[in-house]
Amino acid sequence: MQLVRYEPALGLAALFRPLQARCRRPSFRARQSFNGLEYEWAAPEAPGIPEQTLLLALMSLAGPGQQRLAMQPVTPSGHQLRSALAADGELFHGDTASVHTSLSELARKCGYADCGGANLEQMRQMLLRLAGITVCVRATDFEATSKLLSVVISSCGRTRVALNKRLSHAAWGEGQYVSVSMGQRLALSTQTGMSLHAYLSTAIRLGRKHSFMWPRLERAVWGDNAAGSTFRSRKSKLSAALCEIARDGWSIDAQARLVSVSRHSSNKATAKRQQTDAKKGN
Repeated sequence: MQLVRYEPALGLAALFRPLQARCRRPSFRARQSFNGLEYEWAAPEAPGIPEQTLLLALMSLAGPGQQRLAMQPVTPSGHQLRSALAADGELFHGDTASVHTSLSELARKCGYADCGGANLEQMRQMLLRLAGITVCVRATDFEATSKLLSVVISSCGRTRVALNKRLSHAAWGEGQYVSVSMGQRLALSTQTGMSLHAYLSTAIRLGRKHSFMWPRLERAVWGDNAAGSTFRSRKSKLSAALCEIARDGWSIDAQARLVSVSRHSSNKATAKRQQTDAKKGN
C-alpha cells in the first residue's frame, strides 16, 4: 500500500473536481489559506480527478533519493524544464524534483490496464493540463508564482517532468506533506470517492479521527455548496463514496448532520481494532 507524499495546501483546495465527460472544460481558479499563506491556482482548462491521480503518480516517482534539477541546468532539456516552470520569487527558487519516466509507465501508475494507444494520448493531454496550472502564493510582504510543473515529451513517449519547489519539498519529505495511499485510491470506483479520499487523507493524519458536517465534505469535492435536489444528489454520492472508503483502512460513522472519520495507521492496527470490537461484543 504505497503512501505518496502530497502537498497539503493543494490537498485542501478542491482544485481537482469531478467533471462531466465529453464536456468542454472551462477556465478555473481555486483559493486556499494554509499556514498564514494565501494560495491561488489558475488553469486555462479545469483539471479533473484523473489529473489528480497523475499528479500523485508523479509525486511518488519524485520521492526521496530521486534526481533533482538545479537552478542552472546543464542540459537543453533541463533548461527547457526550468524555463517552463516560470518560477518567480524566492519561495520557488532552488532545486526541484526531476522525474524521468514514460507515458506508458505513468499509465500503469494511474491504474490503466491498457497502456497503449488512446490511453497514452490521454496521459499526454493530462500532463499538458497540469503544466498549464499556475500557482500564486501571497503573504503580507511578498508574492511568488510558478507553474505546478513543466514537462518535455519525446516522440517515442519518453517523458521528463519537473515539479515546482513546493511539490518537490513535499515529495522529498523536506517540507510539510500528507500521506495518500495510491492503493486505496485506485481501488475506489468513482471520481467522487477518489476526490473525497484525497481530501480526507489531507485533513486527517494517520491514526487520528475527525468529524465533518456534510456541507464541508461537499465543498471539499465540488468546491461549493448546492441546495435542493443538487445537494441531495451530491450527498448520496458522498454517502456511497464513504462506504467504499471505509472498506480499507478507515472507520466512518455517517449520521444525519455529522460524519465521523477515523484513519487507521496500518492494516495491522485495523485488524487489532476489529478484534477488540469483537471481544466487546461478546
